[in-house]
Amino acid sequence: MYIMEQTKTNESKFSGKLIGFTWVNLVYWASVLLTANLLMPFGLAYRERYMARHTVINGKQLEFFGSGTKLFIKKLVIALISPILLGAATTFFLLAQDNIGGDGGINDYLLLIFSIIAITAYVLFTVYLILRLKRWVIKHTRFKE
Repeated sequence: MYIMEQTKTNESKFSGKLIGFTWVNLVYWASVLLTANLLMPFGLAYRERYMARHTVINGKQLEFFGSGTKLFIKKLVIALISPILLGAATTFFLLAQDNIGGDGGINDYLLLIFSIIAITAYVLFTVYLILRLKRWVIKHTRFKE
């Protein structure tokens, strides 16, 4: 267990070092990029544990108690929804690209509108996921007793 040195009661600091911080972020990004985001919950939990272990706020040590496994289970639902949205956006967009410039029928423009709606839904869903992850991290961070 990592023990932080004594700090003044009103002192706030981050004691992480360059090599450790770099390693933790490499592991996190490898979990995102090399596994197609599948193992991201484990990388995120690893990174947040490191950040909390090296953070003192007003003289109180932070502790992260989140589990990558529990986040992974929640993420399974997201893993099903995200490709559907992205696939719909891509399909509509490609169909619209192939048809625009043809006879100029209303269906060509409807496909383009559907692709824009699907892409917008995917972007909003991604932003929503980022907010949910931040809420999850904060919910699972506390001051060490």
